[in-house]
Amino acid sequence: MTKRAAHSDRSGVTSFPLMPAFNSSFLETFMRTGETCVMASLVWQDELFRFTASRLLQDEMIGRAFASSKTLDEAADVQRDWLQSTVQNYVDEANRLTQLAAKMAPAWMIPFAADAQTAARERRPHRGAE
Repeated sequence: MTKRAAHSDRSGVTSFPLMPAFNSSFLETFMRTGETCVMASLVWQDELFRFTASRLLQDEMIGRAFASSKTLDEAADVQRDWLQSTVQNYVDEANRLTQLAAKMAPAWMIPFAADAQTAARERRPHRGAE
């Protein structure tokens, strides 16, 4: 006769008994944060595509202006204007990306910080519970 393993009631037990941090609250926070990160990445990519398209159009216009220059002085002026506008565009874009990153960071970190604080409160020993 074979022995059968007794199945105990496992309600309230996490799927990861050795890793209590991976409870459902953490996983929900993780999923919400992941979704936020994906949306933020799309905003970031849209900004990079916008900037790249703008630079390509400006570079095309500068190329045409350079090619139609009648004198070396005109060509030098076109190159000077191109350099100034390019540097300014890249500085402006770096500022835009910095602002986007500053807006995104709290959306990524606040849910985890709140979840960690809740978990810490739940795991504290209660006074007088000895």
